[in-house]
Amino acid sequence: MDLLSTLISIFVGTWIAVLLQGRRFFGRAVVFGLTILPAVVPGIISAIAFRVYARWLGIEPGMGAIIWSHAVHNVPFVALVVMARLSTLPKSQIEAARDLGADPLIAFLRITLPYLVPAILGASIFCLLLSFDDFVRSFFLGGYEPTLPVLIFAKLRSGMSPEINAIATFALVLTAIVGLWAERFTRRMNKDAET
Repeated sequence: MDLLSTLISIFVGTWIAVLLQGRRFFGRAVVFGLTILPAVVPGIISAIAFRVYARWLGIEPGMGAIIWSHAVHNVPFVALVVMARLSTLPKSQIEAARDLGADPLIAFLRITLPYLVPAILGASIFCLLLSFDDFVRSFFLGGYEPTLPVLIFAKLRSGMSPEINAIATFALVLTAIVGLWAERFTRRMNKDAET
């Protein structure tokens, strides 16, 4: 579930970032504002809005609704990280590829996309952690298949148990390991990209 919502948000967020960093167009500020909106709306309001909108669209509560809401919530973070990386891309590299006969798609696949790999990796780790920890949207949009945060919440209501402590410790250690690995990998990728 977390992985699928992350893949969707990476795909959509990267293309929105490329669109916004590309040519100037009418309505660019509106597109940017609508892209960032899910990140600035408080979690409880966002969860209620997703629940109402899911009912209006006919999406049943469950994993599909959770994946959809997590992906929409994560897109702004991907777009911001990728836009920050795109702003440092030397325009001369794209111009050189175009001068050598590459069409826009080939220039993107051979120049821009490899340059964006560290940002995409960092954004995907961040999205995975956000999605893993998102209790409010999972609680409002979950059906009969509880996610891990909802399961922990349900067990907490009946009192503390060793299971909750073990799950929380495992989640904390796993998050720390993934975060440290992502930081080291991103630094290594940045060094390789600079040389």
